[in-house]
Parts: sequence; C-alpha cells; structure tokens
Amino acid sequence: MEMELARNISALPLSFIFVIIFSLPSVFFVCLNQASLAGGLFAVSIVVFIYSFRTFIIFPHSEKKIALFLILCIFILVQSSYFLIEKNYSKPLYSFPILLFIFVSASSFSTKLATIDDEVIIKALVQSAYLFIFCGWVAIFFKLNIGPYSGFNKPVIPFSEESHYALCVGFLVCMAGFFANNKQKVNLFANILAQSVLFPSLTLVIFAFFAFFIFWMSKNIFRLLILGAIFALIVILLSSYYSDSVAMQYFLSRVQLNSDSDNLTTLVFLQGVDDAVRSFVNTNGLGLGFQMAGTDKVGQYGLTITKLTGSELNRTDGGFIASKLVSEFGFLGVLLLLFYVKMILTSVHKIKKLPKNYGVQDAFTALGAVCIVTFSVEFFLRGYGYFSPGIFMLLSLYGCSIKRKNIVSH
Repeated sequence: MEMELARNISALPLSFIFVIIFSLPSVFFVCLNQASLAGGLFAVSIVVFIYSFRTFIIFPHSEKKIALFLILCIFILVQSSYFLIEKNYSKPLYSFPILLFIFVSASSFSTKLATIDDEVIIKALVQSAYLFIFCGWVAIFFKLNIGPYSGFNKPVIPFSEESHYALCVGFLVCMAGFFANNKQKVNLFANILAQSVLFPSLTLVIFAFFAFFIFWMSKNIFRLLILGAIFALIVILLSSYYSDSVAMQYFLSRVQLNSDSDNLTTLVFLQGVDDAVRSFVNTNGLGLGFQMAGTDKVGQYGLTITKLTGSELNRTDGGFIASKLVSEFGFLGVLLLLFYVKMILTSVHKIKKLPKNYGVQDAFTALGAVCIVTFSVEFFLRGYGYFSPGIFMLLSLYGCSIKRKNIVSH
C-alpha cells in the first residue's frame, strides 16, 4: 500500500506535464482569443524543454535520416520564403520555426521519458486521464460557461469545445488503459462510453471502440468482427425504437454523409476530404504548399458550412491531419498517409504478439505501437492541424519507445 502511494506521488510531476501539454494550448486559445493552438503549444514546448533539458541527449541517427530531414527543412523554408515574397503570405514562414522548436522540445521530452521508470509513466498517464475525465463530468452536469468560456457554445473547461476534449481524453484513456489492470480498464472504458452518449460525442464513441479493441480484442480480430457485427445490429435496432431521442438524432446526423447534412462535424469531415481531392487534382499532385490548406476555392461542403454559420470553418487545418497533408504536399502527402497506414498495421501486429498475460515491462515495449493506433483518430477523422497536443504526445511517446530500445541495446 505504501509502495503504491509512493509511486502515485512520484508520478505527480509528470502527470502535471501531461496535463499542461493538453490543456495549456486551449487555455491560451480561449483566454487570449487566438486563432489557433499554435501560441499555446509553443508555450508548452518551452515549459517541456526546460523540464527535460538536463537529460537532453542527441541519439545517433543514420546519415540518410539526417539528410532527408535537412532536405525537408530546406524545401519547406524555400517554399515558405517564396509565398512571402511572391504572394505576401507570411503564415508558412512564421509557422516553420515554431514547428521546428516544437519538434526539438518533443524530442527532448522523449529522451527524458526514456530515462523514467515504466511504472511512473503509466501512473502519470492514468492520473491525467482521470483528471480530464473529471472535467468531462463537470461539463455534463454543470454546463459551466464562465469567463472567456462563455463565448463558446459547448466548452469543456479547459477546452473550448467538446471535440477538443474528446481528442485529449480519448487518447489518454487508450494509452493509460492499455497498461492498467483490468479493473482500471473497465473504469476508463465505462467513463468514456457513458460520456460519449451523454454529451453526445461521436469522437468519444470512436475512441471507446478503439479502447475496447486495444484493451481486450487486439489478440482476437475474428472475435472483434463478430462483436462489431452484433454491436451494429444493436445500433440499428436502437435507432428504430429510440429515433426521437436527442442522442440518437445526434448520432444519425453524423452518418448522413452528403452536402444536405446540417451537422457541422460531418460537413467539416466531408469538406476535408473534398478539399484534399480538389487540391491534389488542381495542383497536378504537387499540393498547395506548407500551411496553405484552405487557400484554394471553397468546395460544395464549404459553401454549405458558410451558409449555415456565416463563415468558413476548419479549412486551414483540413478537418483532420491526412486531409491537410494531401492538400499541402500532394503526392508526398499521399506517401505519408500510406506510410502511416503501414505503421498502423505493423503496430497492430506488434500488440497482437504480446504474451496473453503480459506484464508492465512487456506492455511498455508496445508503447509506440499503441500510440500510433490511438493517434489514427486524429490523423484520419478529426484533428486541428500541426499545432496539436496529440502530435506533441505522439512524437514524445513514440520517440520514448525508440530511445528506450537504444538505451537497452547499449
């Protein structure tokens, strides 16, 4: 009991870091009335870099990887300079050094994590997951719209909207639950499943499905397919009997995938797909350029959004990361998309290979794999561009898994 308490206490500083990574960008966004999470994530990067500076180690990389990274940086820098000089568009050039520092900070943090005990990292993930789950319940029962948050429709303090909360808590629950004992797995899964209905939130429903797969079904895909079919049948039956309920109407509106839908979440997703395809075709596969998503002509879904809201929404962030990559980098974006799909398949296989009754040390070898699978929600379905706490955590945790192997091998 005393040992467990000591571990919980020792994990508090890292829990605090995880909490500010996800919350501070949204707090900056709301309180300072900013257009994106960039300023807040930059502030987070400074804090995290200071936190991990003492253990900042440059691990040796192959000359090929270094060369590719430098070529990519030079390409983006030259392209961004061109946009500034020829089109007087400064966003790409200003974004590049911020993103570069965020990458350096995440790399530094991954090195720090690689030197921390497995149990401490897991405790920190669990603690931060439960803290944000608590924020979700507060938002459900008390509907707090205080201070600068009063200007937002459905804030989940510290987040400006439910979807940002869902991306945070869904990621943390999947990561924490994979390493937790079965009782905690059940608690974490039950919390996000209940909240997905009470908000309601399709993003949380998707994360609940991912959690169910990662926690219990990763070793038996056939059983998962059977349960998935049963679940789909139950949903169809419920939609017939409870079609008038608020939650059911919400979820049904999410699956109406056409321009006649009046659901903004659905329209934003369809707009992202449409913008990616049109940008790819109109630029002959070259892409619009770094941070240039949303600068081309508005498509049919964008026009519907403008008609409903009076302004354009989520065009610059693509709606989800895959859309933004394809819109801005064309063929290169498609290759990155395919590479990520390959990483997901490899990760699922790695998780499946773990022993049936795996322990903490066994599970920690799959840290990067679980992170890749979980982040796919933000990559393919709902995201907010490159300045994302989820991307920062992906770089940090995946980098930790790689560097931990390097430490062990040496």
